Amino acid sequence: MYREEILDELCGMVEKWRDEGCVLDESVKHPMQDWSRTIGGILKCNGFEGFLTNWSMQRNVNDIVRDSIARIALVSPPDTWLRVDTIHKTAEIEGVVGRLMDRTHRESDKSVQQELGRILSCHQDESLAIETDDGMKSFVLRKDRNGKTGQFATVYMFELPAVEEQIAQEA
Repeated sequence: MYREEILDELCGMVEKWRDEGCVLDESVKHPMQDWSRTIGGILKCNGFEGFLTNWSMQRNVNDIVRDSIARIALVSPPDTWLRVDTIHKTAEIEGVVGRLMDRTHRESDKSVQQELGRILSCHQDESLAIETDDGMKSFVLRKDRNGKTGQFATVYMFELPAVEEQIAQEA
């Protein structure tokens, strides 16, 4: 019924994007990076912000590992570098170690911490979201090497996104 009008509008959007230099939307997070950043760029150029911003939250709902990491983030001090042994203790308290890894990795504290470090590293720079009684809370998992103590160790942080980003995700 409106096929022609919709196609005209889409072509106009792409033409405008091409005229403005085919700028990609680098803020889009998705495994299909080329596609998502291209579509995000077309939409952003035409006034539509936030393409796929809820993707990581929906992905989190369906992923037991991401949900478990988000549960750890929820009770961990935000914006604070933490060693794996500290995160391990939190995971034990929250009862999510069994959800994060199978029995073969839970034979000793050392094996749990090695596997936990591997899992956290796989989710570095990802946005994690969890629903609470107060609404959605989101965190970005960061990883770094910390030499301030004289010993170099891998540390992780559950970074709170900017206030504007939190508000947009809750809307």
